[in-house]
Amino acid sequence: MLMEQAHTARVSLRTERGLLTCERASSGDITVAMGKPLLGWADVPLARELDTLALPLAGSPAACSMGNPHCTYFVDDLSGVDIAALGSAIEAHALFPHKTNVHFVQVISRQHIRLRIWERGGGIPLGSGSCSCGAVVNGIRRGLLDHSVAVECDGGTVTVEWDGTGPVFLTGPVTRSFSGMLTAAI
Repeated sequence: MLMEQAHTARVSLRTERGLLTCERASSGDITVAMGKPLLGWADVPLARELDTLALPLAGSPAACSMGNPHCTYFVDDLSGVDIAALGSAIEAHALFPHKTNVHFVQVISRQHIRLRIWERGGGIPLGSGSCSCGAVVNGIRRGLLDHSVAVECDGGTVTVEWDGTGPVFLTGPVTRSFSGMLTAAI
């Protein structure tokens, strides 16, 4: 909607992490340059110095930050995972002083994953851009994925690209979910 109102195919959004550039492709999809992932334990952040590729939790999840903390489990079959029970327990684990988003990833191929999410403070969403990015970053770091991956969430599919060193790019469709007016309180 912002691009429509500004009559432009490119906007920059200021976030706590810095500027994120968004561009509309000829297909109508939007690509967001999400910035470089943060991979150090203090950047996630974790409560103590640990290898973020294999945390000392059952299932050995990986962690990173996309401006918010992400913890990724790679599983053989998503249908056997109790997302709510495991997600809520890991979200509040002492290892994550600011809590964390928790992803459960089933690798379909090196270019395709199925992702289910427990979102920090929010429960089970239909999808999440930063979670899609965090899951792919951790999968590439583990050597499980190629540099361009289709991420299939409950609400649809996006593409995440990362060359292993630079910024992460998130591409997908955008639709207006609602419109409204914000008025000053009296």
